Amino acid sequence: MTLDKSERSGKRRSEPERRCVLSGDTGSKETMIRFVMAPDGHLVPDLAESLPGRGVWIKADRAAFEEGLLRRRFIGGVARSLKQSVTPDMVDADLPDRIDRLLVNRVTGRLGLEKRAGRLVTGFEKVRAKVTSGRARILIEATDGAPDGRRKLRAAAGEAVAIVALLSRDQLGLALGGENVVHAAIMAGGGADRLLCEMNRLALWRGQSLFGALPDMRAEGVRAPE
Repeated sequence: MTLDKSERSGKRRSEPERRCVLSGDTGSKETMIRFVMAPDGHLVPDLAESLPGRGVWIKADRAAFEEGLLRRRFIGGVARSLKQSVTPDMVDADLPDRIDRLLVNRVTGRLGLEKRAGRLVTGFEKVRAKVTSGRARILIEATDGAPDGRRKLRAAAGEAVAIVALLSRDQLGLALGGENVVHAAIMAGGGADRLLCEMNRLALWRGQSLFGALPDMRAEGVRAPE
């Protein structure tokens, strides 16, 4: 068997881009949402890309998706892509909220994995120590945390640290098994970049941005979230 250049060098090939059925734009799947037609005839989101059947993709952009639903451009795009008739009753009205919940679950699930692997710390002093030592890859802030504490940790973060504020204290507490979790830090290595992929997709969906050093979602070395 002959290996191509990327395989001989140990690098993964770049993932093929997907096309959004709403805008026609292409992008990496880490920045998009996949849908499939369920056996009951309803379109369902497939964030894990594990459901059988031909998939259709949209950019992770809730506002654009809701407009596409309202104007029925999403239905038309799906029908053209799947080459079959698609009616409004095949698209549940709660899809935008359901997708948001699923994206949050993807993030909190990976936070739990990082904690169990010993690569996550919480609490202002512990987080500040990791950030200032250069060992932190991600600085996580509760959206309802005190501005003063968030400002101090941001000032201590280096250029290699990504700063994420997507979840409330209660959501972080549920994910990490604690109460009143305001600050957390994820160590470099391990699943940090895969977690950032999930966080970035949630941020894009909500029309928000992450700050600091982010992985190149189209780079060969960035694995798609599993």
